[in-house]
Amino acid sequence: MVFGSRPEHSNLSMFQCIYRKYLYAYIILDIHRGRSMDAQEILQPKIMMITLGVVVILASIYGIMNGEEWAETGWGADNVLAHDAAYEEMWALHIMPLGVMAILTGITVTGKELAKMALYSPVVLVIILVGMGVLTSDNGYGGTPEGIGMLIPILMLLTTVLTGVSGYMHKDDE
Repeated sequence: MVFGSRPEHSNLSMFQCIYRKYLYAYIILDIHRGRSMDAQEILQPKIMMITLGVVVILASIYGIMNGEEWAETGWGADNVLAHDAAYEEMWALHIMPLGVMAILTGITVTGKELAKMALYSPVVLVIILVGMGVLTSDNGYGGTPEGIGMLIPILMLLTTVLTGVSGYMHKDDE
């Protein structure tokens, strides 16, 4: 493993371990300061847009690097041709600009406009992901990814929902 080793029996990915380490440290630091944070303080549209962009870009990079694996999961290992892996890689590449756009929006837009973008931007990802899910399953594509391949769609969905929630909670802010 490039980033170090961890026990084989561990179910946590490296990203989960790092995320939990910093999340717990942040919560403990806040508790020691004697204050607690509510959801509106935690879910800031700027942070959520940038986080969503990073998650989408990481998912895209993972898809580009593992097109063959995604093709085998979707179409079945015995039903994959070379162009199937290429299609998976191209599909992954096509969502990368959405991640870049989310990051740039989080950096450059402020105030109510940022809250509105955080509220409405997740709709784009939902339309794409649900639409692709329906269209591909109608054509025999399906399967359950294993390992980090299963974590990526769940993480993307969670971040998408939380970004929309952050936009809704801040829609009336100045």
